[in-house]
Amino acid sequence: MKNTLTEAEIISPLEMEEINRRQINLSHRILLFLILIISVVIRIWNINWDLPEIYEEAYPFRTAWNFWNWNGTGFDFNPHIFNYAALSFYFQFVIQVIHFGAGWIVGLYSNLQAFHQAFDQDPTSFIIMARLGSVVFDIGTIIITYYLGKLVFGKTPALLASAFISVNVLHIKESHLVNVDTPLTFFIMLSIFCIYQVYHIGSRRWYLLSGLCIGLAAATKYTGALLIPFLLIVHLIKIKPITQAVRSLTRIDILSAIGLSGVVFILLNPYIIISFKEFYERLSFLSYNVISYGHLGVVSSESTIGFYLLHSIPLHIGLPLMAAVAASIIFMLSRKQKHELILLIFPLLYLTVISLWEYRADRYLLPLFPIFMLIGSFGFVSFCDWLRKKLQRQFPEGLVQSKLFRYSWQTGLGLLLIIPMIQSVNWYQTSHSLPDTRTIAEDWIIKNVPTGIGIATTQFGMELSNDRFRILRIPYHPVMQQALVGFYKTDWYRDLDLIVGSSFDYGRYVLEPEKYKEFIQFYDSLKSQCSLFQEFKPDGNQNGPTIWLYRPRPMEEEIFHPGLLKGLDILAETSLVVGFLEKLAFILYSKGKMLKSEQLMRTSVLLDPTNTRILKEYAWNLFQLGKLKEALMVVNRSLQLNPNKAEMIALRGSILLRSGNLNEAEENLAQALTLNDRLEIAYLDLELLYRASKNTQKAVDILTRYLKILPPESETAKLTIEHIQELKNKQKTPL
Repeated sequence: MKNTLTEAEIISPLEMEEINRRQINLSHRILLFLILIISVVIRIWNINWDLPEIYEEAYPFRTAWNFWNWNGTGFDFNPHIFNYAALSFYFQFVIQVIHFGAGWIVGLYSNLQAFHQAFDQDPTSFIIMARLGSVVFDIGTIIITYYLGKLVFGKTPALLASAFISVNVLHIKESHLVNVDTPLTFFIMLSIFCIYQVYHIGSRRWYLLSGLCIGLAAATKYTGALLIPFLLIVHLIKIKPITQAVRSLTRIDILSAIGLSGVVFILLNPYIIISFKEFYERLSFLSYNVISYGHLGVVSSESTIGFYLLHSIPLHIGLPLMAAVAASIIFMLSRKQKHELILLIFPLLYLTVISLWEYRADRYLLPLFPIFMLIGSFGFVSFCDWLRKKLQRQFPEGLVQSKLFRYSWQTGLGLLLIIPMIQSVNWYQTSHSLPDTRTIAEDWIIKNVPTGIGIATTQFGMELSNDRFRILRIPYHPVMQQALVGFYKTDWYRDLDLIVGSSFDYGRYVLEPEKYKEFIQFYDSLKSQCSLFQEFKPDGNQNGPTIWLYRPRPMEEEIFHPGLLKGLDILAETSLVVGFLEKLAFILYSKGKMLKSEQLMRTSVLLDPTNTRILKEYAWNLFQLGKLKEALMVVNRSLQLNPNKAEMIALRGSILLRSGNLNEAEENLAQALTLNDRLEIAYLDLELLYRASKNTQKAVDILTRYLKILPPESETAKLTIEHIQELKNKQKTPL
């Protein structure tokens, strides 16, 4: 039987083309969805790396956490640190509010205090939620990159670029951190999309959206302001001739866009205005740090542009894709298509600016990578299309003409570009599946080192518990390290039980041995003057620095050499010096090194004579050494600053008692108890005074008062009851 088609069943070429177009669109949507799913999985994988320890800076989280103003009343939304613009801080605060709200609803947190305590006990869930915020922004970057690529180059390059970003190790690494660069990258890509629409469509709506997005980018990190000259350039490019283009800068569209960006920035960073002096001081230091000085680990003899082009970019996108990007740029320049060349403007502008800085970091390149991926993908697809057409002309029949051949060899070439990035991701994820050397070292110290010992540590990200050990942190700063050289003398730490060093800082010093020779000598002296008894070294691609535990050989000298203390206040900030000396003095006091402790406290008082806490500790030190006259002078100086300090009034009474001035001693000790009835030393010294003056009844009375503040079942309470009974028995015994 012969099959026939009715007129309604005949599909026209236009209809067939529409069907094919819809099928292609559907396949692209499915592929984009799969790319996003893969991206999410890769970014969530190991997002809990090394928790509950926090080895990242996590500036946005820590700053947002301080907004709660835990030690005060109400909230304090002043960031107080202006290293970065504040939008990422407020974003993290919103995440914390959501976290608390959800926990309160399900009964995890009954109040804010419980919320705070939960973080202190285990910060894991808090940090994971904060990192998930970075994941959301990174996924958003992939989506925006796709739509920008589709608009400029077409769907296939856009999909390929999205795939490249999904497996880019720098994007994955940064999305595993609580940082500002990942949200910055999202807002930059969103701004570029809107600015491209300014060129493509040119309506006021896109100008205003561009201004809004630029404001959000700058409100996240100051470098987002580089989008303003990019917008101006694009605005000028779309208008001819030049004279008309220049005059167009006064149009309401461009002025409103720039004005809106500034308004958004200020609204999201109000404390730049409210605390302008604090902001200006921090920004001045930041400018010096970033532009002029650099930071520890940056070799000043190497160029910044060389670091990015020869090290960072090849490392994070692989040499094949880097070559594809370079070839694509040449190809785009040869085509002279203005709508394509626009995408080259921002990377050129941004890379030029960051290459002028001495401060350099891989993460600074993050906003450039999506554009690099788009450019490289466009060049790759264009090359594949050119090669396919050439082969089809040479071989009009056979396998070359089949779709299987076309997609198989394109896939093969694509793998050459993406495999290096997949290998980097595998290395990265494997390394983050292993425990960090700092985690291993901390666990070993907790299990093998006695509690209460004195430990000096250099900077390496591991936070040993102050409740368990007496920790002295050797001052460190990634920029102003030379100002801290006075602390890098082994003699400071020879009376402690343990000194912890690491390659975290040592590995940076040795990059410039002449510049940091004093710090290298410090590490050399640890090897010669101390005993190395434990080392934790990363195995294979394990994360973390090498950590060395040294046991010092105690010094015979009873006091520090005066030259050790000389000039500390000139080199470093006074509060830093005083804090260091105070902590070391406390540790030495606990170890019975009374003269050294007194020497350090005396220096602290000279540097900060109005610090009542230091004066109190110094007075107690002198009291314990039996230097009663000097101790009384320090107590009187402290009470001049704070006349109602009960502890110091009691100490004055104790000093007067031991100096034989019983009347004034009794007066001061009684006054101290009036201000604070829980001062044990006042009760005990009054009892001692009354016994010395043979006033047994007063001794019984004061011990009876003392008994009321003691836990009923405590050993001290039992002994006090026995002592009261002995005194009462003496009262009954006739002379």
